[in-house]
Amino acid sequence: MPGGSATPTSDGHIASISGFTNQKTADDYATDVETDQRRQVWIDLTPGRVSVEDWATRWLPTLDVDLHTHGNYYGNLRNHIVPRQGNSAFAAAMEDVLAVYARGHDPARPVVCMDEKPYQLMAHTRDPIPAAPGQDLQQDSEYVRHGTCSIFCWVEPLGGWRRVDAQPQRTKIDWVGQVERLLTVDYPDAEKVVLVTDNLNTHSVASLYEAFDPAKAFALAQRLEIHHTPKHGSWLNIAEIELSRQCLDRRIADLDALNTELATWQAATNAGQRQVDRHFTTDDARTRLRHLYPQTLEATAY
Repeated sequence: MPGGSATPTSDGHIASISGFTNQKTADDYATDVETDQRRQVWIDLTPGRVSVEDWATRWLPTLDVDLHTHGNYYGNLRNHIVPRQGNSAFAAAMEDVLAVYARGHDPARPVVCMDEKPYQLMAHTRDPIPAAPGQDLQQDSEYVRHGTCSIFCWVEPLGGWRRVDAQPQRTKIDWVGQVERLLTVDYPDAEKVVLVTDNLNTHSVASLYEAFDPAKAFALAQRLEIHHTPKHGSWLNIAEIELSRQCLDRRIADLDALNTELATWQAATNAGQRQVDRHFTTDDARTRLRHLYPQTLEATAY
């Protein structure tokens, strides 16, 4: 039978810890705790503060409990406790992006957001019936698939500028071609383009080295300052919001027709120079989204 240990707590009460493989292991654990209390030895995982996630990662391997109990502890931490305490990587990336958005407009270092999304090309099997007074457009539920493509969207929020472009695919080489155009055609005179994008593996300066010789890849990389949105936090990307504004929830049969639609939207939007001024700040995030931040523990007695 697995053993248990009656362990004194800091307030003098007795607490029970179960799951030890035998009674001797439980008794040894209780003795170690009592010795640490008398010596006032504290577990200092990090200088000052430690996140619940980091603490749990270091704590679990030290437990001398049976596999079933260890599995229960791990499951509860992973599925219940750590998610409720937030995520340090998410908070760090979110605050980094919000700090970028707080910068003023600087033509020498424009802030540009980039996103891409897959799009399915579809054609009608028969001509739809046009809309008429008192009757909506009617179309057959059957359609013909013409493959998929990827829509790249680039937005300078404070400059009121957009560029949208559909490509047959979205490989590293496709992304690099878009970046080269951004730096040499769209912003040839900018000292550096501050790019906000998501965490796709193609969105890094490493992709430049797969398309160009090292000298050219390095030169382009030096003009890029990339900031990634957090994982599961692409809603922070203004380009993603812009993609949702386009009226593409209908059947478009081929890439040329799609790019014609995108070019029309791009020209109309750029003519109006509609800016995006995000008012959500880091201070707002720390109050209104405090549940997304990790809870921290003072490095005191355990």
